[in-house]
Amino acid sequence: MKTLHVNQRTVIALVLCSMFAVSTAAARSPLDGFLTVSNERLRPILITIDGERFGKVQPLSKRKFSYVPNGLRLVEIKFRKSRSTRRISIPVSGQTSMRVKALRGVARITNTSKQRIRVLINGRHVKELRSGEAITSRRLRPGRHQLVAYPSRAGASSQIRQARSFQIEAGEQTSVSIQAFYGAIKVKNPHDRRVALVLDGRRVGRINAFGDMTIAQLEPGMHHLTLRKRGRTLAHAKLRVTAGHVAAWSPRIEQRGRLQVSNHARRGVSVSVEGVGSRWIEPGDTVTFMGLRVGTAHMTVVRRRGKIEERTVHVPRRGTARVNIKRHQRTRVASRHGRIRVVAHN
Repeated sequence: MKTLHVNQRTVIALVLCSMFAVSTAAARSPLDGFLTVSNERLRPILITIDGERFGKVQPLSKRKFSYVPNGLRLVEIKFRKSRSTRRISIPVSGQTSMRVKALRGVARITNTSKQRIRVLINGRHVKELRSGEAITSRRLRPGRHQLVAYPSRAGASSQIRQARSFQIEAGEQTSVSIQAFYGAIKVKNPHDRRVALVLDGRRVGRINAFGDMTIAQLEPGMHHLTLRKRGRTLAHAKLRVTAGHVAAWSPRIEQRGRLQVSNHARRGVSVSVEGVGSRWIEPGDTVTFMGLRVGTAHMTVVRRRGKIEERTVHVPRRGTARVNIKRHQRTRVASRHGRIRVVAHN
């Protein structure tokens, strides 16, 4: 009985194999055709024909499928979570091809700067965007792309621009944000009087006493600032400006003093302090030099016939330093030859 049971299983297996061979032979008819699928996408795709799974096609490659029944067939393409179908005519004992193009993506470009800008993608002009405006680019191939943006008023030849690379994925949207192009400087006036502000050698305005001023739309980099009053420099500094940021400058008040010079000589003299502000003083007159830096100051006195005297004076923090220019003292000295020689003393 046991042997008979095994023989029955063997007979059943043989019958099924013969039936499968007959069905396979019937399915693989000499009238069937061939389908070549070209996958241009970056991920594999699954091909199903009339509901029957034929196989996968690897990225950026081709695959030839055999024994495809001739006639008009429904080909289904499965890519990740999406599906698409096509009607393909398979010739009798012939071959045909099908091209699955790469899916494209888009870039969402937003202008977050305060300027009107021009946008280029891969060297081609896209659009001019206002501040806060956003656009969606045309469909782009998957991969890396180059974006360039610059202010419209600066022109295409301007060095003020932003260049960046962004990645496009198939069937997806990539966000690109354009940041600020310029920076700003906020200057505070610590003095009790109005002063002039000079930026990079150009006067930009006046700052009220204890007030402040903000200079906007400055190019990134180093800038030279100066506070002046009646041609005299009160403070100066160099600041680095970064795009999208506001640099602050609050200069310290330097201690200043006064120097009073009185001319007691018989003739007028020219006096200058620290090489600046040469002033003529008539005999008997007094001149006061204001706003001198506290500490040691160098004073130059030019007398008649170009005689120069150098003096060092101390300018106090409070009060006024006083200097008297005395006249030459002449002394008669008898020489051994009997002549009178006149010697001048300061």
